[in-house]
Amino acid sequence: MSNAELMNSAKIAITDCMAVKKDEKLLIVTDTKLEDIGRVLYNAGIELGIETYMSLMEPLASNGTNSP
Repeated sequence: MSNAELMNSAKIAITDCMAVKKDEKLLIVTDTKLEDIGRVLYNAGIELGIETYMSLMEPLASNGTNSP
C-alpha cells in the first residue's frame, strides 16, 4: 500500500470509524512495534485540522495487559 493510500485510510478511520470532529482532541497511543501505524494516524489527524497528540510506549508483555 502506498503512503497516499495509508494516509487516506487513516483519515477514513478517524472521520468515519472514530467520528472525531474538528473541535475534539485526538490521542494516538501506540507502542514501538506499531509506531509506524501510530504516526500515520497522528499525521492524518493533523492534516484533518484536529488537535492531535501521540503517546509512545514500550510493548506490553501480552495483549490485554493494562498499560502503565
